[in-house]
Amino acid sequence: MVNNKVTTKEIEARVKEVIAKTLSVSPEKITLDAHLQNDLGLDSFAAIEMVYSAEDEFGISISDEELTKLSNIKDIVKIVEKKLKK
Repeated sequence: MVNNKVTTKEIEARVKEVIAKTLSVSPEKITLDAHLQNDLGLDSFAAIEMVYSAEDEFGISISDEELTKLSNIKDIVKIVEKKLKK
């Protein structure tokens, strides 16, 4: 589990790692503005796997409603930051 002292840069790096593992791509190829479906090819099955991995990585829970609002890497970083501040 992560403490509240984690920085935005650390969250960004770890989110990129989660996405990279889920999609089998290099984290260096993932930008904050990358669209999950259009740029990275994330389908519904990969999205579920990504959410489970992110939940495990950060010790948080992301609802189905929140998942539908995630369109790019920045959105994921924002929701993780929000969840970690609670």
